[in-house]
Amino acid sequence: MKKNDQYKEFFGAHADDYAKSSSHAKGDDLFQFIEIMKPEADQASADMATGTGFTAVEFARRCRKVYAIDGTKEMLEKAEKLASENGLNNIEFIESSVESTPLKNESVDIVTCRRAAHHFHDKDRFLREANRILKHGGRIGIVDMIRNEEDGRDIRNRLEIIRDPSHFYAPTASEWRRFLENNGFKIFREIIMPEPYTYEKWLSPVKIGGKEDHESKNLIAKESDLDLRNAGLDREKMSFEKKRIIIVATKQ
Repeated sequence: MKKNDQYKEFFGAHADDYAKSSSHAKGDDLFQFIEIMKPEADQASADMATGTGFTAVEFARRCRKVYAIDGTKEMLEKAEKLASENGLNNIEFIESSVESTPLKNESVDIVTCRRAAHHFHDKDRFLREANRILKHGGRIGIVDMIRNEEDGRDIRNRLEIIRDPSHFYAPTASEWRRFLENNGFKIFREIIMPEPYTYEKWLSPVKIGGKEDHESKNLIAKESDLDLRNAGLDREKMSFEKKRIIIVATKQ
């Protein structure tokens, strides 16, 4: 199965779970993100891989227009419902790949992407597309999980792929800087937010007792304590430290 099909299958199946996720709806990263991006009432924004629309809705409260873009029909349906429930009619929902959108050149002031980029197979293509649709001096803001610089065995990504086969790759912070700078952006602000997770919370919305649970525990059992610590895992407590980056850059 192609990665694009895996993405649609996973998020199509779990659209209800994500629509009910308080972390996605009200996580500290969302409101810090808004504070850094400073959307304005006369601006247009594109929310790439919008999912069930929490980020798009918050930016639509502050911008004149938001394009909510996602490749999964079921997620967009949840996003449209959320917008309707909040009385917002300035969001245009577009079923599209983030690597090739129907938006015109230099048509938006802001591009956002929150908790999704680890699914993107080609982050350079995504960033080139963001650069294309952004006006000169416009800002791109990315919020996403990152792997530790010390995670030499790439344990975090290997675990995430077991839990969710549509996961492709979560870069380190330094890799994100390089991706952005190589695609015509200048870093404006960067924040790294650590968050403790229990194993059960990390696994959700996948259920305990299933294939993914067993395979994840087998991987954790086989790795050394040092390598697990470098990846942010505590085997004894079965706990995680998940790190998210908020990184904002300006189109040059």
